[in-house]
Amino acid sequence: MLITLSVDELMRDIKKKSHREVEERIADVEARYRAEAGTEKEDEITRCMVEAASALSHRLHRYLRTYYQDEADDQLGIPEAFVFDFAFSERRAEGKAQPLTDYMHSFVVDLTLSRFYSSVSQQELSNIHSQKALETAGLLEDMIYTKKPPLL
Repeated sequence: MLITLSVDELMRDIKKKSHREVEERIADVEARYRAEAGTEKEDEITRCMVEAASALSHRLHRYLRTYYQDEADDQLGIPEAFVFDFAFSERRAEGKAQPLTDYMHSFVVDLTLSRFYSSVSQQELSNIHSQKALETAGLLEDMIYTKKPPLL
């Protein structure tokens, strides 16, 4: 099973949620500007997103097909999409592609926002998204560890 998370869609969702949240929670316009995950802060958002996708990959590692990579660097760069290639049995995979994709998207968005808000000293918002990411991680694990019963 191959699941692709589009970086553009993730970024759009992150910015939209951040805009709505800071507008609702922060009255001061200058403080709102500093806290919002806007276009001028894309480098920081990108770093947080890469970390979140890595954390997701780590959580799902047991079921991902691995590939050998002998080079890496820490330059800011991001692919067009994060691709997760699962090595599921048919019984484990059946009917899970879209729900897994939705949960994985939510996890990356929430963990990215948590890390971003932490970097701009918005600990309350960071904690909210950290908790959401943990809840989604639990749902992901529940879904991954279940499979259809064998046919008799």
